Amino acid sequence: MIRRNLRRWCSVLICLALCLAMCAEVLAYNGVSDWAAAEVEAADALGIIPASLEKTPLNGAMTRLDMCRMAVNAFEKLTGTSLYPAKINHFSDTRDSDVCVAFELGLVSGYPDGTFQPDKRISRQEFSKITDNLLNILGWSEDAQTLSAFPDEAKVADWAREATARMVRLKVVTGSSGGNLNPEGTASYEQACAMFFRAYNLLEADDLVGFSGAAEPIGDTVEYIDLSAWARDTVVQMGMMNLLPESAATSVMTEPITRGDMCEMAIRLYTALGLPQPEVMEPAFSDTDRLVISQANMLGIVSGYPDGTFRPDAALTRQQFFQITNNLLKACGYAELSDAQFLAKTYSDAADIASWAQAGIAVLYRLDVMHGDDQGRATPGADTTCEQAIAMLMRTLKQVGDWYEAHPLGKISGPMTTPNKALQAAELAKSFVGYPYVWAGADPSVGFDCSGLVYYIYRSLGYNIHRPGDGQASDGIAVSEDDMQPGDIIIFANKSTGSIQHVGIYIGDGLMVHAQSSRTGVVISNYDYDYNKYIYTIRRIIY
Repeated sequence: MIRRNLRRWCSVLICLALCLAMCAEVLAYNGVSDWAAAEVEAADALGIIPASLEKTPLNGAMTRLDMCRMAVNAFEKLTGTSLYPAKINHFSDTRDSDVCVAFELGLVSGYPDGTFQPDKRISRQEFSKITDNLLNILGWSEDAQTLSAFPDEAKVADWAREATARMVRLKVVTGSSGGNLNPEGTASYEQACAMFFRAYNLLEADDLVGFSGAAEPIGDTVEYIDLSAWARDTVVQMGMMNLLPESAATSVMTEPITRGDMCEMAIRLYTALGLPQPEVMEPAFSDTDRLVISQANMLGIVSGYPDGTFRPDAALTRQQFFQITNNLLKACGYAELSDAQFLAKTYSDAADIASWAQAGIAVLYRLDVMHGDDQGRATPGADTTCEQAIAMLMRTLKQVGDWYEAHPLGKISGPMTTPNKALQAAELAKSFVGYPYVWAGADPSVGFDCSGLVYYIYRSLGYNIHRPGDGQASDGIAVSEDDMQPGDIIIFANKSTGSIQHVGIYIGDGLMVHAQSSRTGVVISNYDYDYNKYIYTIRRIIY
């Protein structure tokens, strides 16, 4: 009877344990709001949520330290790279490796007094700045994302990328047949007219100083040669508004437009807006004295070739057209909204956004990452909760992830081009915590004594050091206790006899890994763990 009851209670306890385990798995994070559950789950699956948040209510504020850890995790997931800091003494109040990596990447900065303040809550505008920094480090930009919609975007020359992206965003350029930009191809007369007229409509709608209103039709209808049906209305209207060169009447509309005729269209449009034409004293180029070309050059709309020529009769490429049209918009005073203007239209409390955070918040809003509250406010100085940070970072990765797959980072520049092996030594040492202490042991299959653990770790990383502690006391270079960094070997001596008695590997934050005794095995403890011992020397093997 007793045995039967015991079995029954055992069954109950096992079922209860299973239920608790299942609940623990489902409720891995505490305090998750319904709206954030899906994004938290996705972030957890990716492995970007710091382990330190596992027992933290996610509806509470996120710290600067946890933001660094999450940003570094996200960077490593995207790039497929494990990062180690070159140094860990950037700040006086933390040597956390993720903070140091984030600092060396350019994601975060510290305070003027040399601190980082890792436990300080991170504001919404600080979050936006760090996330914007992450996008920039990955090489992402609004221009790059705009052009990524076109299969042949890689063919756009570097000098034309900004202008091309702007023309696409402004819907002046919509792509050629097959959805390509065809930047190196020529622009036909009718294509140039169609794209140019879209730019004109932008200028007509804008509040320009000196703008005198839309040009009225003043000419007669002309029968243009080989004019395609899709371009007919635009070309005819431009002709009637006196925006086309006289040569248009005799030009084949499906053939390339010349560089000279493009200049004439630009100056005619500029004049139609009531803007003052520049006075030209002498021709700007050696191979043409055409007035409109010199005027366009003076206005910054066009430039010539290194040999001093302009080549007015050469066919205009599409990317040259994109650049010239962009220059024309600038010359006419057309400007996209600045970040400050954009935010002023978006948030009722835009005046509270610090100038250093405006670009980041504007980018995240355009990416549909950062939203306002139910009163249309950005609340830039408010704390960022953990779930808000996780959700916004996941939205950022969703927006940028597909782009990054096609534009992987070719190389991580700076001090993290190769992993910091000293930090690898510290991480490897931590992996042996719990292994047994065995006198003369120097292999995980057997166990370790104190110097055997250090010997095994550094030999595994390719460094030839002495096996006994006495020999290790002369390996590498000596460093001071104040300059100690993860991976350094701490050599201890007996206070009474002065003989070397123990060694360990420093892992940061005042801790070391060492094979302590046959009773405890390999453990992590404070490096000043034994008052009977003193630090004889600290050795740096990797420097």
